[in-house]
Amino acid sequence: MKRLLPVVIALAMLVSPAAAVAATAPDNVLGVPWGATPAAAKQILDQKGFAFEYEEQNVQRLGAQALPAARLLFYRGLYANYRALVGVDYVKDQLVRVRVMVMPSSNGGEYNYQTIGDDLFELLSGKYGPPTKQDSQPVGVMHPPPEPQKTAFWDWTGSTRIVLSRMPLYSFATGDEPQPSQITVAYYNYGLHEDIKKKMRDNF
Repeated sequence: MKRLLPVVIALAMLVSPAAAVAATAPDNVLGVPWGATPAAAKQILDQKGFAFEYEEQNVQRLGAQALPAARLLFYRGLYANYRALVGVDYVKDQLVRVRVMVMPSSNGGEYNYQTIGDDLFELLSGKYGPPTKQDSQPVGVMHPPPEPQKTAFWDWTGSTRIVLSRMPLYSFATGDEPQPSQITVAYYNYGLHEDIKKKMRDNF
């Protein structure tokens, strides 16, 4: 069944941390360079063992920066040795964002989102340095209240952003079925996205 990545990640991508990390901004995600076409990205992901799942077209899911020419392709594979559903966003057939949602183990093993979140935090910090911002916000309406959602940002001003989000078990409204806890990592090249939007306006 199709599962969309949390809206909360789309919102988090629009928050601009004040500082920028010292490490070099990533020029690719999972080996796929920014600006790659869907066909080029699929070839690379296929070689890395990712399996194509499905596609959504004309998607407007980039918050206030949405464009009607968007495509969203989903893959399944391993991210840092964790099973993951990967959403790859294209605008005008150029890769601008990748969102990774870590999935429960296929063998029924325990899914400890805090442990996985700590592990990914250490991996990202080891590669890019300390995050530029960390945030902790309450989420949902469960009683007693759940643990807060914890978010870490690595931001390269005017260029690229990485967001690690740890979403606990939560409900949107009283009486709703609780949503499962989730770990997501989102990579967004908002500099490239802005360039594409500018070209679209110039060619209007």
